[in-house]
Order: sequence, then structure tokens, then C-alpha cells
Amino acid sequence: MMDTTGENDQAFFTVVAWPQGWSRDALADLLAPALGMDRPTVYLRLGRDPPAILGRIDGAKVQPGIDILRQRGGDAFAPTLADIEALGPTLKIKQM
Repeated sequence: MMDTTGENDQAFFTVVAWPQGWSRDALADLLAPALGMDRPTVYLRLGRDPPAILGRIDGAKVQPGIDILRQRGGDAFAPTLADIEALGPTLKIKQM
């Protein structure tokens, strides 16, 4: 499949655990610049409890966000669509 939209350059920034003791405001201030996102968008998305996908981020920008969360006691990862597709076919509910 040929990708002309740059979707394979996008990663799903997935938060597994927030660092303990950090407020939503502090996390927004921390993550927005690290991910190259605007603060109001990050703040809104921080309302979800982990595990949660914070958003699709340019693949070149995800590692700083992962590193900054891990350094403060949280955890995150960021698979690309290609990473997910490499896991193989999925089962449909009816097949389970």
C-alpha cells in the first residue's frame, strides 16, 4: 500500500501511566513543548485516564515526550500504524 499522506510518519502517543503527584496543568506545561502540540489541546486530552492515546504525533517528535514522562515516573510508548500492522491480522468478535 502506498502512503502519500505521511500517515506512516505519525505515531500514536500512548500514555500508560502519569507521573504521580503531577497536576493536569503541570503535565500540560511539560508535554506540550516536548510533543510540539499546543497547550490547550494537550490539557484537554489529559482528562482521559491512562491507558490512553493522547494523539497522533509526528514520529520524529514522540521520543522527547516518552523520555520526559519516564524520567518523572510515568510511562508511555508511541507505535506507528506500520508497527500495529506488523502485529498481523486481528480477530473479529464473531471469530473469538
